[in-house]
Amino acid sequence: MSESSLPDRGGLVGNDVIKQFKTYMDQILVDLGRQIRLNMQPSRQDCPNCGYDSVRKRSNNRYNSSNPNPLGPLHKVFADGQRCSVCNGQGILNTTRSVDYTAGISKTIKEREIEDFDIGTFNPNLLKTTTVLGSFGDISSCENALIDGQTYKLIGKPIKTGLRDLIRVKAFWELV
Repeated sequence: MSESSLPDRGGLVGNDVIKQFKTYMDQILVDLGRQIRLNMQPSRQDCPNCGYDSVRKRSNNRYNSSNPNPLGPLHKVFADGQRCSVCNGQGILNTTRSVDYTAGISKTIKEREIEDFDIGTFNPNLLKTTTVLGSFGDISSCENALIDGQTYKLIGKPIKTGLRDLIRVKAFWELV
């Protein structure tokens, strides 16, 4: 059917119906969905407890008396020349980051999806998730995901699907 043969936009589905439909679909996702945890690239920052030697790319093993964390695990006094116990002499701290989303999870993948989304061949270790649009960037850049207690890696790129106000992100994952 060509674009010109479609009827004019009418009042059959008004904005109030669309809002109500979106509300119901969001609630279904919350009620029937399960948590997935996206493990992101760790963030790196200089150790506040010691100095960083940019030539040797590690700690200079000198206590930083101006540590902005006067209390807690990021402040441990040590003698010059000793290894910093906060960063173990690395001079940097890697902080793991993760983000949780509620997603619909399905192990039923249609043959057409395998072809259309360049997944390759069918594999029993594949699954599909569908979640909110706000997850698109996180899914695109995550290292892996924890789904139902198992680690999965992303296959291909996530896809935005849906109409108007109800756009979801579909992603395909393989068990690691």
